[in-house]
Amino acid sequence: MSDGSVNLFFWDAAELDACEIETDSNSQNENENDQVDDENAMRECDLEIEASRSIMVRSFLRESPEPIPVKYLNELELVPGMIDGSLAHTVLANVWFQRYLLEIDPKSGIVLRLFDLATLCPELSQRGENVLNGISVSADGDRVIFVTGKQWDSMYKIRLHY
Repeated sequence: MSDGSVNLFFWDAAELDACEIETDSNSQNENENDQVDDENAMRECDLEIEASRSIMVRSFLRESPEPIPVKYLNELELVPGMIDGSLAHTVLANVWFQRYLLEIDPKSGIVLRLFDLATLCPELSQRGENVLNGISVSADGDRVIFVTGKQWDSMYKIRLHY
């Protein structure tokens, strides 16, 4: 998860599963003419958990030996990738109001690759609503993703190459 800062947050799935969702079958609607559909009843889970870990995302420029923090990460997806020559999962993210995707090492937070999608993106409007904002990983794998954006009239199927 991203909160727009330079950090990505991770949760332990087992902790999230601890939140069992139940409907309150004892609650009755005040108006007897109203039907309560148990399948669509409000479900609540009052559970607060902390992220199991977080990483600071940063990138290196050729001109600078110091890492540069990357913020405004948006629309995150876990994809198969390459880290140090080995197959591993990486995080794919777009940066809010930018026309590129970043591939991030989820262990170190280092940006591994930048994919420039400027040729797919329409020109930004004055209010900026034409932004890249949709990433979906194809079920067939092999680093095929679908990308789109707010108020775009197209969706693109692309294959990410190393």
